Amino acid sequence: MSYLINPYWYAAAGAIPYYQELGRTSGSGTDSITVSSFSSKPYLMILSSLVATGGTISGGDLKFNSSTGSEYARRYSTNGATDVTATSQTVLHGVGTSSQTQWVPWFISNSADEEKLVQTTGAYQSGSGSSNEPNYRDIAGKWDNTSDAITTVEVINNGSGDFSSDSEVVILGYDPADTTGTTFWDLLIKTSASGSSTTLDSGAFTSKKFLWVQAFGTTGASNMDDIGFRANSDSSANYSRRGSLNGGADFTSINQDYIRFSGGAAAGNDIFINAFIINISDQEKLFIMKINRNKTLGASSIVDSAETVGKWDITASAISSLQLINSANNWTTDSYISVWGHD
Repeated sequence: MSYLINPYWYAAAGAIPYYQELGRTSGSGTDSITVSSFSSKPYLMILSSLVATGGTISGGDLKFNSSTGSEYARRYSTNGATDVTATSQTVLHGVGTSSQTQWVPWFISNSADEEKLVQTTGAYQSGSGSSNEPNYRDIAGKWDNTSDAITTVEVINNGSGDFSSDSEVVILGYDPADTTGTTFWDLLIKTSASGSSTTLDSGAFTSKKFLWVQAFGTTGASNMDDIGFRANSDSSANYSRRGSLNGGADFTSINQDYIRFSGGAAAGNDIFINAFIINISDQEKLFIMKINRNKTLGASSIVDSAETVGKWDITASAISSLQLINSANNWTTDSYISVWGHD
């Protein structure tokens, strides 16, 4: 996952608008969702939230500008398995098959005279409830067009079901040359730790469908253990997760009391988390997270890197607070959690 970007750097009043909304389309019980004729921007973010109805959904494949040729190539890995590659494809293939929800935030370089490079880590359900951990797929791909910027995106289903009305594709764009416009990502809350608790609570924020979270935690050079996210202070066994630490074999956990990033103690200092969450009130909530854990100060010490997808299986309410948990030692006052969101 390559999401280590602060969404608020460009969002201050009077500053360059950062990732404006260019267009959106909801599902309507069909196998295709198209967002057409939006303004071209050199950087695109596609928020693809797909919910199945009447069977399964598969792929969430992308097609740009109604292309008709074999113009796409891609590389992907599912749940940390060996890479799969394909060239001269008619679409850019997405994630795997699910009968519930797929959550795929795509990032695209969109210069008209260059091939369009695309990347994502997408999460998708293997089954409902906290006894079923989600799956993930890392995808890198390209559209070989070098004469047009992307101005239309079609998301395509290859499964037996359809995209329900809860499905939605939102196109965001960023251009450093823009001086007017409205930034999509609103800062909902930023909270620092008290210095006297192993839990850093964001406090209540207005729930939004799309959440982008960044958190930094430090314990002052003492151990950190079983670090993870909890939603709405729910400590029941309503969570599951899947991930990989330092490129190793996948780990999975089900029926957990919060989403642990990688597990285990680390004698050390800091952890940085970047997360995207789909937060539909009546759907299970999917988390996509990239974690950088600094165990020992100094350039001679290698950091740990983890990628984790998780879910909170509650379907009766939306996330309106997040807790960063560390079961070993108190977070210092240098620790913080920031939450951006939008409906």
